[in-house]
Amino acid sequence: MKNPSLAVIVLLSSLACSCVTTTGFKVAISPPGIEIPVSGSAHYVDGLGDIVSPDSYDVIEPFAFTKTVIGPIGRSDYSATLDLGPDLSALRDRNGADAIVNLRIKPETYDSGHSESLNLLGAASTTCALLGAVLFLGTKEFVEEESDDIWNPGWHTVPNEYYERDRKVGMTLMGIGLGGSGLYIYSISTGKAAWTISFSGDAVKVKVDAP
Repeated sequence: MKNPSLAVIVLLSSLACSCVTTTGFKVAISPPGIEIPVSGSAHYVDGLGDIVSPDSYDVIEPFAFTKTVIGPIGRSDYSATLDLGPDLSALRDRNGADAIVNLRIKPETYDSGHSESLNLLGAASTTCALLGAVLFLGTKEFVEEESDDIWNPGWHTVPNEYYERDRKVGMTLMGIGLGGSGLYIYSISTGKAAWTISFSGDAVKVKVDAP
């Protein structure tokens, strides 16, 4: 009998697993549109164009917060914009800061939206559909079989006793695989991925007796 080999099944499984990888979307941080200077270092440039050093100000409030950006699953071409203006403006209004210094931006976690069960569903569905197609399309009603007759040796065409069984199994596997693949695609198209990004820094105020 000529049936799908173990090598074919392993190959299909590996192809299925490769279909569930994902990549993250991009997040752009827009320049904070607030009225006070914002700097990523301990120095900043004031409204007059002068460089203000740490000796000239007091830290009035260290701060740290996180923001979560939501985007589509598996879309590396998608770009979201995160605006820090409202958060830094609220910080300025609360403590009367003259500037924000030592601003740090750090990506913390990325939730791809792919749970382990969803990945397993995608891999199993693809494997079932492909294996079912191989069984359904590759099973022949008549096969070549070697004769045991010493008077008539060689290969002869004989009915395949597993023909109906293999076709039914193939149709069942294709149905399960296509149904699972549809559920997987729906889950991917409607699901969401998320970046969690942390921000920290210091709100400062110029010393009254600063030069």
